[in-house]
Amino acid sequence: MIANAPNSPGAIRVCVQFFAFTSLVIGLHGEFQFLTDPVLGPNEGISILAVSLHEQGYDSHMDVENEVEADGSGAVYDEIVSAVQNRGGRSIGLYGFSHGGGSVYDLSERLDANKASIEAFDIVLPAISTASRTIRIRT
Repeated sequence: MIANAPNSPGAIRVCVQFFAFTSLVIGLHGEFQFLTDPVLGPNEGISILAVSLHEQGYDSHMDVENEVEADGSGAVYDEIVSAVQNRGGRSIGLYGFSHGGGSVYDLSERLDANKASIEAFDIVLPAISTASRTIRIRT
């Protein structure tokens, strides 16, 4: 999109480029953690990561762990399905802290079980961050 004011003194030409996302990154907080932007403190590392990814141009979303039901359904699942079916999302990254890590597992299980009915996508980063600050990748 280009906007300009031709033949105007001091005219400024502005060019803005839009890019379609082909991926989606979802982060899930642990129990008793809350979404904040700006991030409230060092105990909100999941939010820090989400904001950083967003600032780098990723389609980064942050949710709380209880928005994923034990069977993986819920608002987060619906958002991922919408991204795949309606916005061309083909690569899905999931990460979570504490209970959010358990929700990542439940969510990835449901996505994998329903993959044929959703459309083509890959879960490229199903990561669970534990209290000991390690990352386990589910393959």
